[in-house]
Amino acid sequence: MASQAQITAFVNEYAPYAETAAQATGLNAQLILAEWGNEVAYGTAWSEKNNIGNIGVYSGGPNPSYATIGEGVQAYINEIKSIPSIMATAGQSLAAQAEAIGNSPYASGHYLATGSNVPGSALIQDANVIASAGFGTASSVPPASLAVAGSASSSGAGGTAATAAAATPAATPTTNFNIPGYGTVAATGQQATALSTIEATLSAYGFNQSQVNTLTNWAWGEITQNVDPTQIAIDLQTPGTTGYQVFEQVYPGFVAANSSLNALGQPSLSVSQYQTYQTQAEQQAQAAGLPKGFVNSQNIGLFIGQGISSTELSNRINDAMALAYQSTPEQQQVFNQYFGTQDFNGYLGATQTGSGPLTAGQIAAIALDPITAEPLIKQQIQAAQIGGAAVTSGTGAITQATASELAQAGITTSQATNAFQQTAVYAPLEAARPGMGGEAAQGVVSPDQLALGSLLGTPGAQRQLQTAEEVAKAPFSGGGGFIQNTKGTGVGSAGSSGAGQ
Repeated sequence: MASQAQITAFVNEYAPYAETAAQATGLNAQLILAEWGNEVAYGTAWSEKNNIGNIGVYSGGPNPSYATIGEGVQAYINEIKSIPSIMATAGQSLAAQAEAIGNSPYASGHYLATGSNVPGSALIQDANVIASAGFGTASSVPPASLAVAGSASSSGAGGTAATAAAATPAATPTTNFNIPGYGTVAATGQQATALSTIEATLSAYGFNQSQVNTLTNWAWGEITQNVDPTQIAIDLQTPGTTGYQVFEQVYPGFVAANSSLNALGQPSLSVSQYQTYQTQAEQQAQAAGLPKGFVNSQNIGLFIGQGISSTELSNRINDAMALAYQSTPEQQQVFNQYFGTQDFNGYLGATQTGSGPLTAGQIAAIALDPITAEPLIKQQIQAAQIGGAAVTSGTGAITQATASELAQAGITTSQATNAFQQTAVYAPLEAARPGMGGEAAQGVVSPDQLALGSLLGTPGAQRQLQTAEEVAKAPFSGGGGFIQNTKGTGVGSAGSSGAGQ
């Protein structure tokens, strides 16, 4: 006899297959699992590989093996469907179905409990064993009451009352449940198991009591139509069902996320995986100081659907916080100038009307935009920080194109700040001076040229600075020019401190 641990392991592994067979045949899933346990000694004595019902054994073989357990289950389903006397009991009590199987050629006389001649009595015993492992309900008729003192003659006129009682199918055991909208209902063993499974699922999914009531009402209607719990869980996540209408209230981004993942060739996430991702994201957002609700289930669906890992999401959240809540006013102003006019309506629900400045929340929404790749978002943020540093240092406002080029080149805010502090001395050369004539175009250097020359060593920018210095020095050729008086180092000094040199 198999141990209790082996029986429990058998039930846990093959119960879903039994429910599939029950759907196809109308037999009780607990009874099917009991029959399989009887045939293969609860997984400890297989006659052939994956032949869970020992198909072919009773007819003298050959005993086929199957490549998968699914094929073995389908062979069992086909076998049961080929026996009209068994199929005639579809939907009836477990006891009636056990007796029909015991009377069929499938049984070949070996479904009798010890000391009993009631067909299928051994299956009642095995059904109780299955119930002891947590699947189904124990029979109200103990196996001992199926035993008959005597032989075949006990079925004649001289049979005892016990014999007659044993030959009468036992009443199907029921459990009372209070179902919202139905009141108190008497659920059969299989229905009770299905309902308990569904209730546990709903509790794990985090629905509130009102939602649980609605879903339990819906699930009971499914159960009474012989829909198994696995299919009900699938229906719960299928648009168009009553269950999904409630499910979507808690997980609005779930179905769309999995649809996007599948389109990317990636496997779907389970609800528990989705819950874990969302919990981590909300915790990260809270730790970063983002407003409560800024990251929610709908947004989580967008992140998951784009294949954004929880690590990448954490990086985005930190970037969003740094930009929206920790950057200087100058940096935020520059970010507004660079990116405030772009169409970002819909980024995490953010909207913008008119051409006014972006709010901190809208800036964070851009940083968390799931459609834009993380490297590009980092470059946008870095460009704004570089542009802000150029303003605060006195070098002047550089264009978005220049700031983005510096960010793409990997220039850090610290490097940019150091360089701009040294190029600020050339700020007077950024505009035409009094007395300049036709040489004005050559004598002016822009903040962009100062930035590119000092940080990237761009030749054209450095030449322009040299020209501007020469023009500025020309009126003072006899006594030291403007640059010599203020800096003392001449052309190239800005570039010598840049990260690009």
